[in-house]
Amino acid sequence: MINQQQLTFLEQGTLVEISGSAGRDGWLQFAALLEPTQLEPFDTTAAGQALANATPPAWTSMPLSARLGERVTPAVTGPEIVRQCGWTTPSTSNTPGRTGLEVRCAARLAGGATDETGGYGYSQYTWRQAAERLGVDPASGPSDDPLVYLFESDRADGGGSVVVLDATSAEPYLVARLNPATR
Repeated sequence: MINQQQLTFLEQGTLVEISGSAGRDGWLQFAALLEPTQLEPFDTTAAGQALANATPPAWTSMPLSARLGERVTPAVTGPEIVRQCGWTTPSTSNTPGRTGLEVRCAARLAGGATDETGGYGYSQYTWRQAAERLGVDPASGPSDDPLVYLFESDRADGGGSVVVLDATSAEPYLVARLNPATR
């Protein structure tokens, strides 16, 4: 099928669509030049082999517990986080974007963060699961094993911080610095 913006055809069972601004004559000339080519599986190409044999970045292979540095006193309390971040209790009506913004705001306040460079991520665990991931004694936190958000931020210089927040009250249970990842 040919129209002003698209050439569409079936080639050996594969639907091919090419978009552009050629007229009917241009599309016919273009179609006459096309030749079917067998594609190589990516993992057999030089790029695929290089990717398969590459050393992953240190932060992808180093457990978070190995980077855990000095524990610090939270800069704010849960009620202050609720007030400043508009914290809402976990709800299915919260969008992931809203939850992410609230967790990020809370973790930055609790950790006293001022550096906006680098990346961040968060996950929801029970306190016990988060403590085990961080390599800390679960007895050092709440005994009722509540749901928490584990927030990790990495700075461009390789350092960062980790904050564990109660998912309901926003109370920070743990704030610690992260040591730079090393190979």
